[in-house]
Amino acid sequence: EAYLEGELETDSITARTPGRGAVRVMNLHRAKGLEAPVVFLACPFGLSSQEPSWHVERNPNGDAGYMSIKALTFGARMAYRKSGSSALACPFPWREKAEREDLFLKAERTRLLYVATTRARDALIISVKEKREHHNPWSSLCDLGGRDLREDFPAADEGNGTREVSTRADGVGLGEMMDGFLASLSERISSCARPTYRLAQGREASVLLPGPDEGHGTEPAKPEICFPGGEPTPPPEGTDPVRWGEIVHLALKRSMEKGDESPGETAREMAKRLRLDAKQEGALAELLEKAAHSRLWRRAKRAKQVHCEVPFHHAERTTEGEVVIHGIVDLAFEEEGGWVIVDYKTESPPSCPPGGERASLDPESLRRYRGQLESYAKAWEGITGFRVKEKWLLFVSDGTEVLF
Repeated sequence: EAYLEGELETDSITARTPGRGAVRVMNLHRAKGLEAPVVFLACPFGLSSQEPSWHVERNPNGDAGYMSIKALTFGARMAYRKSGSSALACPFPWREKAEREDLFLKAERTRLLYVATTRARDALIISVKEKREHHNPWSSLCDLGGRDLREDFPAADEGNGTREVSTRADGVGLGEMMDGFLASLSERISSCARPTYRLAQGREASVLLPGPDEGHGTEPAKPEICFPGGEPTPPPEGTDPVRWGEIVHLALKRSMEKGDESPGETAREMAKRLRLDAKQEGALAELLEKAAHSRLWRRAKRAKQVHCEVPFHHAERTTEGEVVIHGIVDLAFEEEGGWVIVDYKTESPPSCPPGGERASLDPESLRRYRGQLESYAKAWEGITGFRVKEKWLLFVSDGTEVLF
């Protein structure tokens, strides 16, 4: 306690935080996360353009370091800086490694400048030099719209040795200058916050992206539709349709990956995990049974590779700018000649006319489904580099299959 109160004489500083009005001196690394009303960027020297003498390869699997050995005399160092002729030993190819390290160090300096410029709450004072300004690490900040305060402080009057603050012709004070600077900074931050691309779900692709046959004067091929017969299995009464869709997708994924489970066993396991009631478990078992008897399901079971619920993001260029399509490929499997992708639909197939006999499907719904599957296939090919040979919809409520 005596030590903390300062009553015990020591040759070290006090452990207590300095009181109000103290000036804190620290480097940029120590200043991270701190703030002060007024910040001075002091010591306008030390910036060097000398080529790095080491390079660190920063890899997720481990870092590796390289260094060059140079002559130690002043003249040799200057010669090396200009022509590189005084290097005694260096790894090959050193020039490329030095350039990569130089880019990294410049980026690190930029990050530190960001720390420097964001520590001040009210005013940031940047130190400059009368000569050899190219050694000033703050020199790149002097063009950000600030004001040269040296114009406010002329040389000392020879008569009485005092300094008088002059009034600038434009009458701009420090407070007004800071207001203008902060307004400019706010605008820059706002411009950075404006997205340069649009994020869209796969189901929006039919609206945002042209179809594969648009612009060629041809009609897209009609989809092949297989109606298995039988009545659709609706969501259990009182179950949210969106939540039910999530449950069905999880159950289908488990059923595909657990080849030794029957549809009933999968439904029971999902009921335990998700706390489903008896009606929900029964409906889920019925849907899994229909999926297991579909042609697509049997093909996937015999495939070389099978992947379930694969998320993706894929960029596309449109007339409105760049669009990043994101979605989930419900089922993808590899056969001879390419990949087959399948999108599950838990709603009943949209008949044409609505509520009529299932002789055909609603054309508008088919156009929307086609756009979604085309974007999924393009994303799969772009990301994996492998051809997609077929694109399917599987309406799990009754087993209807649609090939686009």
